[in-house]
This record gives sequence, C-alpha cells and structure tokens, in this order.
Amino acid sequence: MNLPTHDNSGTNDRNARFEIHIDANPDRWRGGFQWAITNSGIEFDCGLSFTEEDAVNDAQQRIAEIQRA
Repeated sequence: MNLPTHDNSGTNDRNARFEIHIDANPDRWRGGFQWAITNSGIEFDCGLSFTEEDAVNDAQQRIAEIQRA
C-alpha cells in the first residue's frame, strides 16, 4: 500500500516530500507490516509494525523526527 505523499514544506530539508510505503511482512512467522519512508527514490528509514495502522503511525512519527533533526 502506498500512502499519499507527506508534504514536509517548511522543514530543514526544503521542498522535501516523503512517501510512506506499507506492505505485509513476507515473513509468515513474524507477520505484521513492513513500512518504508522514501524521498525521490531514496529510502530514509524502514521498520516493522504489528498492524497496518501501527505501521502508518510509526512511519509518520519517524518523518516528524527527521523533520526535527
């Protein structure tokens, strides 16, 4: 699942636009959802969350952390 672009205008990284990508974890034993934050095809961070909603929240929190840096 690709979420709409997250607009980060007004941050240190001017005109940066992050995309959040979420997919089911291919590891059947662990389950959950993997997420990735990208900008212009470059992956900034990724992680694994228990639910799809958690994955969205975790990715959005990470974008906020990147903006504060």
